[in-house]
Amino acid sequence: TLASSSITFDALHTQFDTLKKIEHQNGTYIAQVKNNQPKLLVALKLHESSTKEYMSLTTENKGHGRLEKRTYSFFNISNLRLDERWSVCGIQSMIKVDRIRAILKTKIVSVESSYYITNRPLIRIDPLVYANAIRGHWAIEISNYIRDVLFGEDKIKCSNYDQAKGMAILLSTVINLVRGSNPKNIKAQRELFLSNIKKMVPLFKH
Repeated sequence: TLASSSITFDALHTQFDTLKKIEHQNGTYIAQVKNNQPKLLVALKLHESSTKEYMSLTTENKGHGRLEKRTYSFFNISNLRLDERWSVCGIQSMIKVDRIRAILKTKIVSVESSYYITNRPLIRIDPLVYANAIRGHWAIEISNYIRDVLFGEDKIKCSNYDQAKGMAILLSTVINLVRGSNPKNIKAQRELFLSNIKKMVPLFKH
């Protein structure tokens, strides 16, 4: 059951059928909106540019040679005119996230903005809880990228559940070993180990 559950997902799954199901079972969703829902994204951007936020929260994190500042701005969109199909989704609020990331060594600065919708009204939103949920979701997405893209988990074919489980455990072990070497770049470290497997031996001694 989805009742009393809180669910975050990326833009690929921001579909009205999905949101409707969560809303009708009294769950809470935080869904990212990107160009796969262009009309919805435009409506959110126009609303944000013409309306003052209800509340905001700024966080700063420093680590791995980066300084990252995130500003979460919360807007009431319960009365925003959207396509009729979204009316069954119970959309109440929007969160705009502005990320400023600075690479300390190179001084390179990148800026990114993203938009999220939720079926909870602003008076029932704890800004810090929502900020952590969004940030936690991105941490999961980064982990999935490492497994699927850098280590090719999606391309591994298994004939049964036990094989799939075994391969998942093996892959997790390898990724943890690579991370245990404290690399600046996981992809570069993976290539180094592939070119000379003996360089991984010291990692097994810890």
